[in-house]
Amino acid sequence: ATATRNGAQIILQIGDRVFKQDLVETGANSSCSISFLDGSAFNLSANCRMVLNEMVYNPGGTGNSQLFNLVAGAITFASGQVAKTGEMKVTTPIATLGVRGTVCNGQFEEEIDPATGQIIRKLLMTSLEHADGRPLGTCAALDPSGNVLAQADQPGIQVVLRVLGGQYS
Repeated sequence: ATATRNGAQIILQIGDRVFKQDLVETGANSSCSISFLDGSAFNLSANCRMVLNEMVYNPGGTGNSQLFNLVAGAITFASGQVAKTGEMKVTTPIATLGVRGTVCNGQFEEEIDPATGQIIRKLLMTSLEHADGRPLGTCAALDPSGNVLAQADQPGIQVVLRVLGGQYS
C-alpha cells in the first residue's frame, strides 16, 4: 500500500502514520488497515484508492468530524467516537455515506452498460454486525443535498445504488 503526500509516493509500512490529504492506495495483491485515535478503523481491499480529507477528534468535545473520499474500490469500516459525537462521512463519485455507529462495507465501481455503451456507476453498501454484539447503527447513502437515497441498517442486507445518465436507481 502507498500514500501519496505532497506529490511524493511513500510505501507504507506497519505503524506508519497517515495525514490529512494523503491518497492511500492498495495494489492488485494488497490490502491496508488504518486505525484512528477515536477507535474508527478502515480496511482497504485490493485496488482501492481513498483520500483522507479530514479527521477532527477532541475526546469529550463536540464538532468532531471525519471525511474520507473513496475514489475506487472497496472498504470496510467500523465507526468510532466521531460518529457518536460528530459527523462521519465517506464520499464517493455518486453519493456520500453518512455513518452512525456501525460497521459497514462500501464499494464503488464503474461498468459499461452493454445496451447503451454508457458508464454505470455503482455504490454497494452492506451493514455488518459488530463482533462484540453491540447494536447496529446505520449507513446511509446521501445525495448532494443530504437527502437519504438508501440506507443499510440491517446486518447482511446489501444496498446497490446505481447512476446511469445522471439518474439514480
